[in-house]
Amino acid sequence: MGCHKSKPICEAAAPPPPVDAGAPATAGAQGSSACSASLHSSVPHATGSLTQQRPPDHVSRQAVNLDWLLNTFLAQHPEVAAKKMSTQQVIDTIIKPATAARNCRYADLVGAPVSDGRPFYFVSHTWSRQFAETVGQLERRFRPEAQHVWRRGQPLIPLGDVFVWFDIFAINQHAFEGDLGRLQEVVSDAEQTLMILDQAGAVLTRIWCLYEAFHSGRKGPGCLALLSYGIDFAPLKQVFIDLDVASAQATGKADLDRIQADIEAGVGARAMTHILKDALVDGMLHQVPPATGRAGDADECGAIANAARMCHFSGRYDEAEPLARRVLAAHENVLGAGHPDTLNSVGILAGLLEDQGKLDEAEPLARRALAGNENVLGAGHPDTLTSISSLARLLYAQGKLDEAEPLARRAVAGCEKVLGNEHPASLSSVTILASVLEAQGKLGEVEELFRRALAGRKQVLGAEHPDTLISENNLAMLLQDQGSHLAALLKTQGDLGEAEALARQELAGCEKVLGAEHPDTLTSVDSLAMLLKDQGKLDEAEPLYMRVQAGREKVLGAEHPDTRASVNKLFLLQMAKMYHVGSVIVSASDFTARGRGHGK
Repeated sequence: MGCHKSKPICEAAAPPPPVDAGAPATAGAQGSSACSASLHSSVPHATGSLTQQRPPDHVSRQAVNLDWLLNTFLAQHPEVAAKKMSTQQVIDTIIKPATAARNCRYADLVGAPVSDGRPFYFVSHTWSRQFAETVGQLERRFRPEAQHVWRRGQPLIPLGDVFVWFDIFAINQHAFEGDLGRLQEVVSDAEQTLMILDQAGAVLTRIWCLYEAFHSGRKGPGCLALLSYGIDFAPLKQVFIDLDVASAQATGKADLDRIQADIEAGVGARAMTHILKDALVDGMLHQVPPATGRAGDADECGAIANAARMCHFSGRYDEAEPLARRVLAAHENVLGAGHPDTLNSVGILAGLLEDQGKLDEAEPLARRALAGNENVLGAGHPDTLTSISSLARLLYAQGKLDEAEPLARRAVAGCEKVLGNEHPASLSSVTILASVLEAQGKLGEVEELFRRALAGRKQVLGAEHPDTLISENNLAMLLQDQGSHLAALLKTQGDLGEAEALARQELAGCEKVLGAEHPDTLTSVDSLAMLLKDQGKLDEAEPLYMRVQAGREKVLGAEHPDTRASVNKLFLLQMAKMYHVGSVIVSASDFTARGRGHGK
């Protein structure tokens, strides 16, 4: 896009040349006002007015009518759905052959009804996905029952008045220069960007799709919406965690280099990644219907559940909890208390409460999930094994170690038998068992278990996955304890050196992947501070403890157990500095906040 450092990345700049076939290239200029829930209302929207000012052949005026797309284009080309053709295949077998003689846009060739200055929606999608599935997501979005959810009291939009901007129709696929020269303005002109999620999460790995989402999110609340109808969101957690603008893909290297250069001239890839993740969570939250007291249909429950999951693994616990409670209540009312989906909702809420330090509230839910899964699914079902691990982890966090150990051993044996030794669930169960044994002082197996979990997670999940970083932290803390004991016996501090290196590596990874204020990042900061403190490096440890206390007060709240522990640790450190004590003893009551990740 060619922005300079003196110009914000969200401002319009020189037009880009032809780009990635993975998704249309857009560098949306910031709109003149934020998007709102009153899209298509009787009050003209700023972006619609802006589109009306464009020249008659401007690419922003080429959004096609959704009714035409569903009932004319797809009806005339039944092979698109029958053969499960990808968007790329639609271009190669339909769009390009039809427009070759006239060298024109497909919309011009067939006389498709286009927006021509009227409000439209920008579609962010990948060309590798089945085109009929992409259109199907849009069709579900604009069904009357779906509109009742996201229109929030505004008049419904008739299908004939819905215009969606697709690159394959709006751009000449033979000669890009004329259209792509203005394409950067499309995102800012659109009422809203609709990002079409797929089960593999491919859209979150494409540089142009991320670029579109980034600029859409910066326009204001409600300008980015994630469509995920019928998608199992649980596997997308890994893709979301791994989302990294710096490693995103593009079909053409020249396109990728240009976009990355523009990003670095603006906010930078690392900052953009974290801004984008927040925008994606906000985009999912925008799909959540207002609470009405009624149960809601499957789409509504799915939207609420997906938003709760995204908030949870993004560390936005205060937003996640009420959503998780709504999903559980809806499932209980509609499906019944013993339905597997209901039990899954019970387990999700229990885990969320545990992460907030609400352990006493979480325990009966965790026990209910385990009992229900054993009864409905059987003792060896993966969901039952997950419930066993979750309860063991919770009991460990509560200090109920004698009860936690047999559950943890049962989880390891069951997961390895059913899922295999290297399955992420098996590695998590190994970590929980190691944490319980360490807390009991049964150290014979602990280091081997922690190293085994770390090696497996590096191989299966990657070095920067949060679970891998937690394993590094667990091992670092164990080595710290061992090193401190050796130091007390006037032996070497070699293990402390290894522990500090692991802790610094883990902190760098958490900051890069999760952001500076994520609860797991703050745990990593706390662990490094403890290591430095135990080596007598009090001046280095103090600002880290201060960062942890401030961060936890902001993210978790002043009454969270981890926050209270942070206050205590900082106080003890400052007392030690005042009286020139080389090391600080932290009380045993702080154990659950010591940075083990609660056995995760």
